[in-house]
Amino acid sequence: MPVKLINLDDFVLEPAEINRIYRFIGNQYRPVQIRELAELIIRNRLEGLAAARNRRIYSPEQKYSVGEKIFFYTHEGEIVLAEVMKIEASHLQQYGPYKKITVSIQGCEKEKEYVSCCPNLPLRFKLPSEEKDFPHVEDQMSTPGQLATKYEERIGPILTEVLSKNDELAHVGDEWCAKGLLPSIRPDEVQLCYDYIKKRGAPVPSDELVQNVFKCSSDSPKFEIFRFSLDHHLLNDRKFVKYHSSEGIKWDVLKPIPPNVMRNTLDGNSIAHGYIKITRGLRALLEYSEVSDEIVFKSYGEYEIRGYIDLSLERIYGEEIKQWFIENKLKPGDIIYIKSPGSRDDHAVLFTAFEHVSDSRGKEKDKGKAIQKQKADLRHRIYNLLVSRREYLHVKEIHRLVGELFHQSVSLPTMEGILSANKHLFTRLPSVRGLWGLLAWEPKPPSIDPNSILLGINDEDWVIRILEQEGKPLTVAEMAERLSSVFIISKEKILELNFLDPNDERIVEFDGKWGLKRWIEVWKQRVKQIDRELRRYQDLRKVLLMMKEREKKDAENVLKLKRVKVLLHNESEKIAKQITIANRKFLDQEKHKKNLAAQLTLLNEEISRVRGHLMIPLAFVSVFLGALIAIMGAYLEMGMVILLAPIPPLCYLANRYIKKRFRIRAMLEKQREIKNNIFRLDKYLRDAEEERRIAEEKLAEKLKKIKLVENRVAALSKALEKVRNKVEDISFEVKNLNPNKLISERGSIIDLIKLAPTQFEVNDERERV
Repeated sequence: MPVKLINLDDFVLEPAEINRIYRFIGNQYRPVQIRELAELIIRNRLEGLAAARNRRIYSPEQKYSVGEKIFFYTHEGEIVLAEVMKIEASHLQQYGPYKKITVSIQGCEKEKEYVSCCPNLPLRFKLPSEEKDFPHVEDQMSTPGQLATKYEERIGPILTEVLSKNDELAHVGDEWCAKGLLPSIRPDEVQLCYDYIKKRGAPVPSDELVQNVFKCSSDSPKFEIFRFSLDHHLLNDRKFVKYHSSEGIKWDVLKPIPPNVMRNTLDGNSIAHGYIKITRGLRALLEYSEVSDEIVFKSYGEYEIRGYIDLSLERIYGEEIKQWFIENKLKPGDIIYIKSPGSRDDHAVLFTAFEHVSDSRGKEKDKGKAIQKQKADLRHRIYNLLVSRREYLHVKEIHRLVGELFHQSVSLPTMEGILSANKHLFTRLPSVRGLWGLLAWEPKPPSIDPNSILLGINDEDWVIRILEQEGKPLTVAEMAERLSSVFIISKEKILELNFLDPNDERIVEFDGKWGLKRWIEVWKQRVKQIDRELRRYQDLRKVLLMMKEREKKDAENVLKLKRVKVLLHNESEKIAKQITIANRKFLDQEKHKKNLAAQLTLLNEEISRVRGHLMIPLAFVSVFLGALIAIMGAYLEMGMVILLAPIPPLCYLANRYIKKRFRIRAMLEKQREIKNNIFRLDKYLRDAEEERRIAEEKLAEKLKKIKLVENRVAALSKALEKVRNKVEDISFEVKNLNPNKLISERGSIIDLIKLAPTQFEVNDERERV
């Protein structure tokens, strides 16, 4: 009966799952996608619930065996039990080798086929409707990867939010990786990427940069993490622009943004030949506009000015430019201005010092002459003011005095523009942006007007800047001392100005000293951070002691197993030596048996031959005796001489017969002895063969034990190495966390906070710490 397993619509990550995600990312030497992490969580949840029933959940990348019972997860969120009936090897050129499993699903009459041992299965992260051309895939069951895709909109943001809280992780899009695993990207390598993209003149994929700039092949195991590290680095580099395409991330270089308005001083040669020198800002304008041959300027008149670019001579030249110089009656030393376009489709604006951007279009020449005269008169009055005062004045003070003395109304930006445009007359104090004097005063500049000093301090927030630079509360005298070095004036005169505004909401008094109000919250956060670090220090110390104890036990176990391995190895060598000796004896005895068998064969042949020879004398004797008896009967009367005549031959034949008989008897005795020896050798060889078999079984058992011990030693050594690495990491962290220094810093911060007004007081918890 189907069972409802999990509900992914209300997805919430547990702390243990978060830690598992962190460990998974930290163990992967490659970037990990959000959908992989979602698949990991779903698979662990499914397997955890299935493990309670001693089963596994089907997943296409896993391996199964015949007879194994597994769970399938349906699209309706239920699990059904199935049994693996058959496994067959299969192969597709597109996806490589895999296993086809035939399963019998409970409640289903027909057996079905699925894929196993196939980590690259296209359906891993695709829903069944998206892929139809892969065999042996039934679409009524869900894999963890398919569930990750199905619930990606729900799970993805939760995973992203959790991962974003870990400062040790980096991400590019939906890919995440541990920062500690990322290869470092050197500045010279970044410059090589910049030059490569700039040379191509078009966005370049990250893969191409890794292959051609870093010389890392796409087949290398480091390729993915190198690409990720490069993308992560370029994301934080403002010189590069990211584009998304079907090929993945592409990078382009950011064209340099030209200044809003560029100045260009003309000389006699440029006016005579009609060209504009290409300055740094103008070069940035050309790159921004993506032009290399010619450029079109827009004049404040009713026409456009076309110029041709010569980068080798660093000039923009043309007859229209030369004619424009003549029309505006420009002379050597005059300054022309170029205003950058609002976009690449617009034209840059070319104008003179006496034209204005907002209202110069369509103005008549007499209007331009009036503006020119007005600015020249104002410049003269500023010059006379500074000569008469002989002290540096703030631009706001100059603006006020010009209005009061000459009853001339002019905007502050115009005043700043005149001072900036006439650097042959006016100079700015390097340390302060708004203080101006005469260039003729250098190299012995006069004093600074006190009101201008006060204006400079307030205008540029020097009090705030000094406090930010120091990072600690200062007395008024200490701030005055630092301001004196900025304005090149005595500390006493600075103190006379009453430069500190106690009503400024950004500062607060600390028992006679002044600091920034925002420091209070920063210090409070630092105190909390120190408390966390101290607690973490204590926890790390406890974990370190536990890990060291575990390291000691694991090391002892490894040493014991190595000793057992040595003993087993010695025993196996003895047995192997005994087997070798027994084999040698066995071979010698077997060779001796073969020799005896050969001798027996020869002896049997000899006995047969001798027996054959023995029959000849017997036959002759029989014939001779028969003949002799017949003769004796017929010729008895012939006398004793005839009777005794055949005796010598008969004796000769009898003698040969007797010798043959004795020889046969000796050979039969030897035959019996050889057979007895062969019988004994057969028994010996059988016994030796049995002993060798037993010894080989003992040796195989010893070797098996040695293999088990070796595997155990390897596993324990690997675990010991991990423990030692963990001990080393924790020891490094403990060493970096100096508790005495943290406690001292905490006490100093609390002392500073307690000097603040009542509303900022905090409890001193140093006793507890």
